[in-house]
Amino acid sequence: MNYRKIIDFIKNEQKSGKVFVGLISVIILIGIGKQYWEQKQIFEDRGTTTGIVTEYLEAGWQNDALLYEYTVNGKKYQNSVGVSRNTDKKAGEKLKMKFKVYYAKSEPRLSVINLAELEEYKTYVEFFDF
Repeated sequence: MNYRKIIDFIKNEQKSGKVFVGLISVIILIGIGKQYWEQKQIFEDRGTTTGIVTEYLEAGWQNDALLYEYTVNGKKYQNSVGVSRNTDKKAGEKLKMKFKVYYAKSEPRLSVINLAELEEYKTYVEFFDF
């Protein structure tokens, strides 16, 4: 992506550029707020189970994702966590391995996985110490 073109657009089209930047800022803040709210629910109403990493997904330019599954009260759930591209080889070795998963007892679809030695490669921001 050519960031110089975006910056030039904002400078040249001041009003529409400011609206564009404002809109992007609001979207980012909503995303951060949603992530914080979900993690707060997990932290305050935390249950623990075991999850299995099922797939390595090439998701973006610098970041990828690990797909994981876990079961709560006999019902299977699936979620993903962002990881840096540096985990490519290590993450592939972790497929089908078991990891601890924290979930919200009142809303089990909300979860956070503890990737043990891969934890440092997470790109997912955690607001609480699980």
